[in-house]
Amino acid sequence: MNSLQHPALQTMLQRGQLFRGQQHIVETNQQRASTGYPQLDQVLAGGLPYGQLHEVQLPGLFCGETALLRAPLQSAERANHPVFWFNPPAQPHVSGMGLSHARHTLLQGLEDDELTWAVSQVVSELSTGVVCIWHPNLPAQAVRQWQRRLHGELLLLVFTCHMNNEARAYHSRLRLQLEQGQLSWDVLKRPGGWPVYGLGERLQAW
Repeated sequence: MNSLQHPALQTMLQRGQLFRGQQHIVETNQQRASTGYPQLDQVLAGGLPYGQLHEVQLPGLFCGETALLRAPLQSAERANHPVFWFNPPAQPHVSGMGLSHARHTLLQGLEDDELTWAVSQVVSELSTGVVCIWHPNLPAQAVRQWQRRLHGELLLLVFTCHMNNEARAYHSRLRLQLEQGQLSWDVLKRPGGWPVYGLGERLQAW
């Protein structure tokens, strides 16, 4: 039997603790935003890097976004950096996360072309802050355009209920799984590592 087929090694591969072949070096000193979930932060080398575009696939709305957003939003608040909300499914309960409304901008009801244009302006003009976008299935061209324009310490998070496996120019791709009332994380894409599945924690609903 191939030694890599040993159950113990397969378990390590599944958890992201073992890699085969050429392994990229992950820049761990890059500033990162905690996801709010220790297991997820561990496999992401500390969290989601700033200056990058990340996709979060959800089984439904209001099932884990808050904890993922809380840490980067609190960090933005402390640094007096702006936060943009594009087409959220409901009015963000900013004060419920211990945040003020002063640096938050909310844009709702945008059509696809309006959304693409507005996000492009923010990405081109800002080098710090957090941008949160909700969209059922962003076009690949928009994703590429935003990723190219990103610079500095601006963090872009795209939330979608479309479970897409098609290649996109995201720096990382996370998927939330819901089974029998329990939520767990799958890391479908991350720099320097293979996908990791089933990072289970008791998650708080929004």
